[in-house]
Amino acid sequence: MNITLILISLIVLIPSSYQLPVIALPLGYFYITLVEMMIIFIFFLWGMQALFSSAPKVVRPLFSKYVILILCLFVIYIFFGLFQRNAIGVLGDFRQYMPLVLYFPLLHALRNQMAVEKLRGMLFFSLIIIAIYIIVIFFFFNSALVAYAAKGNIGFTGERIFIDNSVFLFFAYLGYIVAAFFAGPMGGLRRIVYFAIIFLSILVLLIMQVRSFWIMTAIILFLSFFSLTRAIHKFKYAFVAIVSTFVIIILVFLTLQATGFRSKAIDNIKDRFASFSDMDKIGKTGAKRTESIGSIETRMATAEYALEKYIIPNWFFGLGFGAQTPMVNTFGAKGLMKYQIDNGYLTLLLKFGVFGLFFYALFTLKITWSLFRIIFNPLTGQEDIWLAKSFLYAIIAMIAGSFFTSIFIREQVCIVSFVIMLCEIEWINKRITINRAAKSGHHAK
Repeated sequence: MNITLILISLIVLIPSSYQLPVIALPLGYFYITLVEMMIIFIFFLWGMQALFSSAPKVVRPLFSKYVILILCLFVIYIFFGLFQRNAIGVLGDFRQYMPLVLYFPLLHALRNQMAVEKLRGMLFFSLIIIAIYIIVIFFFFNSALVAYAAKGNIGFTGERIFIDNSVFLFFAYLGYIVAAFFAGPMGGLRRIVYFAIIFLSILVLLIMQVRSFWIMTAIILFLSFFSLTRAIHKFKYAFVAIVSTFVIIILVFLTLQATGFRSKAIDNIKDRFASFSDMDKIGKTGAKRTESIGSIETRMATAEYALEKYIIPNWFFGLGFGAQTPMVNTFGAKGLMKYQIDNGYLTLLLKFGVFGLFFYALFTLKITWSLFRIIFNPLTGQEDIWLAKSFLYAIIAMIAGSFFTSIFIREQVCIVSFVIMLCEIEWINKRITINRAAKSGHHAK
């Protein structure tokens, strides 16, 4: 087994949170996390192999120019940030974007189709392990979580305790899993694994109580079900999905309701669902406001303050790595300084300005166009079409979800998952090339 693939799977498995302590190696006033140590080791290993290997050079990867360009921009913005603020803040901010360097080492490790399938299998296993981990922690270590939340004065809600490493990985493969589960021939064990991924991951999304993730999941499920080929079955698939989702929700609520000490969790989940119908109360001082509505108003106030004080005055190039903005409540009181805003696009503008946002849009368009070409290519196999559609739906959901969170812009393991998706797209194109060569050889005979 390739050590790079094992380490990639371990990176996804390591619990990650902005609140909980991380496993790290202190270096003076700085520290290096276990995830970062693995990333550095993978990159170093690839560098040594590239330096001393006598293997022939492979064809230039599809996204190599874009990845190199963005990494060069990162280097420029690191130096730009160092002229304005301390090195610890600049490097501490950059570390969230660092996993993009894994693109070339991971492509090198995925030398053949078997390696790609092994990595995908390990990632699917990781999705199940992470889901079970979060569910067990939530249901059986409730008192410890409540004590931690009370000590940190953060409130007992899912996303305050867990930042799920697997969220973008789940979104990226959700469309593929749905299509393969409902429309593809498969063995009983594989069907059970796919069902477990869908069931457990949706349960985890409820526990985490992140509304933007709920919306993104709904977008991907809708697109996945209604893009299945046989129109007569679309209603059946949609009906099964809706009923299954409601069964899961009812199961969660009944389980939580059965134990009194989890009543706060039930209230939080109900509050999150209710907030979708209470959006008209935002900004109305006389209206009865829930905790969720207050949270939305705080995020809006923070975004408006950052836009006025930081983003507009530095609209073209941004402020570089290490730039922070305070959290602001509806009364204008400023609090904790944060490296990101709960809006991915505003976070990009804060760091890199319109200049950086342009390259982000260009890269996204390149990926989207590549996926469209794969989907409509007559030489693309059925499973590869499912994969390409799945990645496309994840990109669409990410574009929508980034209006409410910056996790897909600057969170280490999410970017690792993004790199995995890029490498999968590279391999889909390789398989199309193989199919084209095989077809040409057949015609030649």
